[in-house]
Amino acid sequence: MKKNKFHDKSTLINALVTKDIEIRNKKDLATLNFELQLFKNSEILFEEILTYNNKDLEAIYYLGLIAALNNDLIASLNYYSTLRELYPNFCNPVFFNNYANVLKQSGDYTKALEYYNNTIALDSCFTDAYFNRGLLLYELGQTDEAVSSFENVLFIDLKYSEALFYLGIIFKEKKHHIKSINYFKNLINLDSNFKDAYFELALISQEINRLEDSICYYNKLIELDPLNYQVFYNLGNLYFVLLKYEDSLINYDYVISLNIDFADAFSNKGNVLMALKQWDNALHCYETAISIDNLNKVYYFNLGNLYQEFMFFDKSLLYYDKAISLDSNYHEAIFNKSLVLLLTGNFELGWNLFEHRPYRPTLYNKQNDQYISFQPEYFNNKKIFIISEQGLGDTIQFCRYANLLQQLGAKVTLEVDLSLINLLKNLSGVDFIAKGHDIHTLKDSYDYHIPLLSLPLLFKTNFQNIPFNTSYLTVSYDKKLYWSDLLGAKAKFRVGIAWSGNAGHKNDTNRSIDLEQFICRLPRDFDYISIQKDIKLTDKKFLQPYGVQDFSSYINDFTDTAALCELMDIIITVDTSVAHLAGSMGLNTFLVVPFIPDWRWLLDRDDSPWYKSIRIYRQNKERRWESVFDKISEDLKKLSSLFH
Repeated sequence: MKKNKFHDKSTLINALVTKDIEIRNKKDLATLNFELQLFKNSEILFEEILTYNNKDLEAIYYLGLIAALNNDLIASLNYYSTLRELYPNFCNPVFFNNYANVLKQSGDYTKALEYYNNTIALDSCFTDAYFNRGLLLYELGQTDEAVSSFENVLFIDLKYSEALFYLGIIFKEKKHHIKSINYFKNLINLDSNFKDAYFELALISQEINRLEDSICYYNKLIELDPLNYQVFYNLGNLYFVLLKYEDSLINYDYVISLNIDFADAFSNKGNVLMALKQWDNALHCYETAISIDNLNKVYYFNLGNLYQEFMFFDKSLLYYDKAISLDSNYHEAIFNKSLVLLLTGNFELGWNLFEHRPYRPTLYNKQNDQYISFQPEYFNNKKIFIISEQGLGDTIQFCRYANLLQQLGAKVTLEVDLSLINLLKNLSGVDFIAKGHDIHTLKDSYDYHIPLLSLPLLFKTNFQNIPFNTSYLTVSYDKKLYWSDLLGAKAKFRVGIAWSGNAGHKNDTNRSIDLEQFICRLPRDFDYISIQKDIKLTDKKFLQPYGVQDFSSYINDFTDTAALCELMDIIITVDTSVAHLAGSMGLNTFLVVPFIPDWRWLLDRDDSPWYKSIRIYRQNKERRWESVFDKISEDLKKLSSLFH
């Protein structure tokens, strides 16, 4: 009979030692392959080791790690779970940290957090564990706890760049901009090539209106990454905000050269071309954007705006409707649709959609919009707070509705700008409160809070029932006497002029006019008096040479402007608060409006249903003012002949 190979104890021991050495050599080789990132080779070797000993701790540990690196989370979890079952007392901080990472990736956040904490308990200086825990807490929305964890990282290692980065991100999201900027600046001081830090600094600077700083950060980013089209796209957006349209176009064109399918770049380039009044080129850009992505609501919205500028209102409404069909809560499109409807005289639908205006004030009462459906008699003995909104001209135009509510038996308080309070005091039965007062403290004192520009809807306003369209505001006798003495004896036909409005208004470039171009076309034999409170320095130099009297230093509030206007024979004004003031007082007024006017001035008519005393002069389709000024000059001469 053949003898057993291991016929004695000594031979058996020698064989086992040899096999152990062989396994140890395989482990060393497997570990070396892992360190060299030859993961497949390492995996094969560790799997071979498990065929000898399926409980080998090192093999199980590394195979779990390799599986995680290969994004095989199920296999990784199986290996790590097996290791914990076989070796419950194995407390290695690196293993705990890696296990926590896999648990986090698999969605077991509670257990992942537990293992990060276990890691830190074993090694209080394990920066990666603090960082990974902070990252998980941040992703879970526990930002204060995340900040604490990231700060622990920096307490151990001030140069841990990722911790600085995420602290910057968190404080950016918390709107603690200075803190955020400091973290990002510390980061780029450590690593001047950390691109994401420059990107975030550019975004924050733009958010806090440090636009030149933002441009500098974007330019630094371009040095590091000259093919990053997103950076050039953001620069294009930034230059558009700064009204640097040519620079904006250069950046959008470069974006398109890098990525011909970047639809947003075409759309935003179209917006720049719109601002430059290059309508055909803008149309091409919008259509190109839609050809790339025909499900983007913004592109149809932009086309609607473009066709509105062409006065192609049917097409404009068509594209607004298309945008709304893609997003039924697209308030900007609904609002712009309302402006087209109001401009073209469709008040019934227009007022309803006008409630979607983006700057509509928040309502403070629980009843919200219920008042819209109420019958007029419901307001008897109700306390109503009318919330101010939009500009001074809007307040003057729509304050007339406060009287209507008062006539229905309501007790009305109207919030107004401080500069208007003295003017509006003659609205009988209406109380006033200055805008800026903490009206939240008063919210429970009223039955309803109604936005000022929702009142036309409430009263179902149409062309036939616009209230008080002859006049509804007056100025005191004393104020008028003061200004009469200031102006002195009247020698010629007096013409009050207002040629520019609020420079911050989004449509100011269209509705304001060039003073010199305007005044040089008017007849000479008149007294021209500026009725503007604010006069640009660039305009002041033209006043004296053209004989325009300036009393702006004497104007303190709208009662002064009102008294000055009442002493004029005729008022010529652009679409600004002065137009509403003159109309509300029933004063003869020539109103100059651009080709596409504000909705309240309607189309194709020279009168206004809102103000009987206003005559409208409209810019021609070439969008030039010369013919308007010539017509005004001609009509002034006719009035002058009546005066003489």
